[in-house]
Amino acid sequence: PEPEPEPEPEPEPEEEPEGQPDELPQEQRERRLSAVERDEEVRQLTELLRSPRLLDSPAACDAAVRALQGYSDIAELAELACRGVSTLAVNSETYQTRLGGSGACEAVVAVLRAHAGH
Repeated sequence: PEPEPEPEPEPEPEEEPEGQPDELPQEQRERRLSAVERDEEVRQLTELLRSPRLLDSPAACDAAVRALQGYSDIAELAELACRGVSTLAVNSETYQTRLGGSGACEAVVAVLRAHAGH
């Protein structure tokens, strides 16, 4: 009889950097979210960005940036977020400043490049 092969050692878990989840790279944040949590966040972001009261929501800037940076692979949400950034920036100097400081411009450009052929 042939000897049984030794089992392969289990890979060691990756160490996660210290800090808040939002400070982690996107890939690690996404691994932390279960599919259900991710779907729920996408639903909430979509609902907020579709809201006719978008300009009345202080969370709108953060939601648009979060959608662009975290879910750019979802075309419908990326489009809503780009439109949201545009609406917010055109209608409010306060929102312009907030969006500019949050990386919204860079995120919009990245999303446009990612979806250029679609």
